[in-house]
Amino acid sequence: VITYTASSEVSQEQANNTAIAGVAKQVSSTVVTDDRLRTEDVSAGGKEKISQTYTSNKNVKTNVDLKWVKVQPLPKDGKKFRATATLDVDEMTNNIRLQMATAKEKLERFEAAGRAALDASRYDEAVRNLAAAESLLQPYAQLKAELAKVFTLNDSYNLKHDLPGLKAAIASRLANIQVEAVPALPVIDKDIIADLNV
Repeated sequence: VITYTASSEVSQEQANNTAIAGVAKQVSSTVVTDDRLRTEDVSAGGKEKISQTYTSNKNVKTNVDLKWVKVQPLPKDGKKFRATATLDVDEMTNNIRLQMATAKEKLERFEAAGRAALDASRYDEAVRNLAAAESLLQPYAQLKAELAKVFTLNDSYNLKHDLPGLKAAIASRLANIQVEAVPALPVIDKDIIADLNV
């Protein structure tokens, strides 16, 4: 578990964002901070007025999706707003691995169903199963990339499939289909048949 507690005299939101940035830094990230102090000195009619405005913007780029970071606002400490951000790495990796396992099982089912449909000459069903299996490849790759940033992956995390082979087999079978026009049989109305009985 990675935690970071931050405080701010400006707002609770700034304390929250600073805490998130603190967790993100510990995971490995890029934090760009833009702090500005603007001072205005206005003189009018012999009176002088000085005002200061402080703005702080933090832009956090991290290699971990921040949806896993939980922020807990804390009670104020005098004039300071406080917050603690927490990233439970075990919870995050377990959740990602579960999503990956589910996607892997679905892909295997779709590929098997696609091959069975192809063997039964149900080409539309084979194409639907192939498309469903292919739709899982990109999300799986994204999950794998996210997990690789905090967890060492071995070969068991690689997808084992032959979707290109299934696609080629479908294309080959469809290329060999011949469509022939069958002459239509004449349709005879009952009334015409009745009229023929002379």
